[in-house]
Amino acid sequence: MVNRMLTGRILLTIGILTCGSASSRPADDVPLNMVVGSTGQIRNDGKGPYSTGVDYVGIWLEPSKWRRMSFDFCMDWPFKIPPAPTRTVEHHLTAPVPRGGGASLGVFTSPFGNDLVISKPIAGSVSSFTDMAVGASVSPDSAEVRFCNSDCTEYYSIIFGVDSVWYPQLRMNGAGSTKVTVTRTSNTSWAIIFPPKSIGRLWKRSGKLTDLGLYYYEGRVDIQMQ
Repeated sequence: MVNRMLTGRILLTIGILTCGSASSRPADDVPLNMVVGSTGQIRNDGKGPYSTGVDYVGIWLEPSKWRRMSFDFCMDWPFKIPPAPTRTVEHHLTAPVPRGGGASLGVFTSPFGNDLVISKPIAGSVSSFTDMAVGASVSPDSAEVRFCNSDCTEYYSIIFGVDSVWYPQLRMNGAGSTKVTVTRTSNTSWAIIFPPKSIGRLWKRSGKLTDLGLYYYEGRVDIQMQ
């Protein structure tokens, strides 16, 4: 009887520990709604908020397809061929940093190859957005914005922080760049902020990999769980 009771307690304890671990683990592919600001270098398209599953938009925390990312936003999900995206985000590469090696390249509005990603872990011991306390802010080790020209014959990445989240094998660095800020604004919402005078390093990925220099890049993206 004693052995049976002891065995039962051990099994009950193991069960509690297992359930606790499962419930505290961040869920994969958490769908989000998103609002992009209308000023700065990253701007909305004037069609209102963006939502996962609407108009070929995909926005997630903990995307299971890309384990190096804590956050991903893209315009042509679910990657059907050919997709027909109807939304975009504008990228204004019009403010090169003086003596930073860049030149004004205009505004990029193509929906294809257009996304924003944040590294995982975000920084230090903070692995995911859900690890953050409400009101807390953290500066991700790396963030990356991707886009292409109007006919997608040229592809670009602008890096903030250490290196590329998408293409670590390409050795695109963020030398001279500043870091993005992520703030948890409620239990279910966060702000991704490119503070005033934020600087990113722009790379052209098509053809020969080319460092195009440093650019000012300001703006704000607010996200909320659906």
